[in-house]
Amino acid sequence: MSNKERFNRSISLTKKQGRLDRAHKPLHSRLTQYEINAKLKRIAEFEEAYGTDHGQSSVNAMKKYCTDAEYRKRVQDFNRAIVDVFKANKHRYKISKEKY
Repeated sequence: MSNKERFNRSISLTKKQGRLDRAHKPLHSRLTQYEINAKLKRIAEFEEAYGTDHGQSSVNAMKKYCTDAEYRKRVQDFNRAIVDVFKANKHRYKISKEKY
């Protein structure tokens, strides 16, 4: 499944759930406890179907993100540092608005 298909699928799912406003927010933004529990439930269903040794590092990272508050804080700090670097050096980086 391509990234575009995943994005469109997430949009359609969020429209059904009435949460279109959260569809465009990055994953590292603050999640509500309800959303964390829902994500953990989806991870549990995935691991039930494919086992815990599935080799999907993104699943393992999301599971750790949902269960460990210290890890969440470190992720948010890292993302904030990246934004600060780009803001400090914005004259060096030119973001293209062309579509790929």
